[in-house]
Amino acid sequence: MKSHRLINTLFRKHIARHGLTNSQCSQLLVLSKRREISQNTLGQVLFLEKSSVKRNMEKLTERGYFDKTAQPKIVITAAGLKKIDSVIPAWNAAMQEATNLLGDDGIAALDLVLIKLTS
Repeated sequence: MKSHRLINTLFRKHIARHGLTNSQCSQLLVLSKRREISQNTLGQVLFLEKSSVKRNMEKLTERGYFDKTAQPKIVITAAGLKKIDSVIPAWNAAMQEATNLLGDDGIAALDLVLIKLTS
């Protein structure tokens, strides 16, 4: 879908300078809220394929942001929390830009699509 590519590009513009992909940033955000999660649950929460979760999890682990020693749980590290704290302003800027572009009616339309896709 063209809309998906446009939103991804918008977020990539803000997030990439932090050395993360959109997917990696999303995984860090989820872990920063939950502190630990299974790979399967992380994929379900983010609607990602198992292979995408695993690939990004491995990269984030190599960078010291995740710890897999408590398998099957993935745990965010202090370095991961510090990284996501540094990315939050860029994430918020991307969210604000998307909100400004879409307007209230666009946000409502996306919410309706999400409800229909996940019901």
